[in-house]
Amino acid sequence: RIDRTCMKDTIIGGEKTPSLKLKKGTVVQIPIYAIHRNPDFFRIPTLSTREVPRKDESVAEMTFQAFGGGPRVCIGMRFAMSEMKIALAKLISRFKITDSPQTKLTL
Repeated sequence: RIDRTCMKDTIIGGEKTPSLKLKKGTVVQIPIYAIHRNPDFFRIPTLSTREVPRKDESVAEMTFQAFGGGPRVCIGMRFAMSEMKIALAKLISRFKITDSPQTKLTL
């Protein structure tokens, strides 16, 4: 989860949700685990990779929150993503990867 503290009195909510008044100092918790497993945002909500947002409808910009977001995003995000790409490239170069008849996901 991500915790943030309101810096001033504010109202959140919009067209689809009722408005909620938050006072300065209120701690707001964002349940990342629940968001990443919500079928409204992801086609395969039980899949461990969250890089597959739904394409059939507009999805909130900040749905994928593995590294947080906004001005307080994880400072190691770019480094971690680069490391993952390098590791994946090395892994793929050492093996022959093919699909199988048992594959249930659309590749």
